[in-house]
Amino acid sequence: MVVNAFSTSPAEADNHQKLAEHLVHRLGGDQRLLVILGAGSLLDGADDHLVVDDIKKAPGADAWIAIPEGQKKELDYLRTVSGIDWVGISPSYTFKPGPATTTCLETTPGNPIPPPARWPRQWSYRSSTRPTTANASRLLTAN
Repeated sequence: MVVNAFSTSPAEADNHQKLAEHLVHRLGGDQRLLVILGAGSLLDGADDHLVVDDIKKAPGADAWIAIPEGQKKELDYLRTVSGIDWVGISPSYTFKPGPATTTCLETTPGNPIPPPARWPRQWSYRSSTRPTTANASRLLTAN
């Protein structure tokens, strides 16, 4: 498994997609790619708008908005890829205090999937929910 947790300056934010393209090109079909994305690609609100649109409105965002935009482009590219097993993880847009949980994955509220004793090579998880800020902490795959 290859983990891509790349970070860069706003001036070089296009390197998010370039690195994803390079890794996809280099990896074989039996290898996995885990990509740490940003919260900008999550959906929020009743209209399911992109969180990156909210981020653009933040004071001073012009100085760094290229980073979440670059990560969104990286995700858009990965969604076009076939022939490689990849997983993207986005953090929550906000972090608020709340009760602790032992749930590993959840397909729907109240329906936990316990973690396997050993992650099988072919194991994959596909969320039945859309990537929103409400379920951002859940693991999402896209292939």
